[in-house]
Amino acid sequence: MQQFYFLFGRNQLIAVCALYSNLMLVGLNHILFYSTILLEQAGIPPETAPTLTIGIFAAQLFAAFIGVNHCI
Repeated sequence: MQQFYFLFGRNQLIAVCALYSNLMLVGLNHILFYSTILLEQAGIPPETAPTLTIGIFAAQLFAAFIGVNHCI
C-alpha cells in the first residue's frame, strides 16, 4: 500500500488503469477476436479480411493512446 503514497507509483497506477479501461471501452478483445469472421460474412474476400483486422487493431491502438494522453 505504500506505493499509493508516492507520486511516482501513483502516476504509473493511474496510467495503467486509464489504458486498461480505455482498451475495454473500445472493445479491443471482442472486436479483434470476431472481426475476421464478421468481415468474411459481410462479403470481404478471405485473403483481405486479416489485413483489415490488422487495420482495425491499429485504429483501436491509436484511439487507446489518444485516450491515455487525454487522461493523464
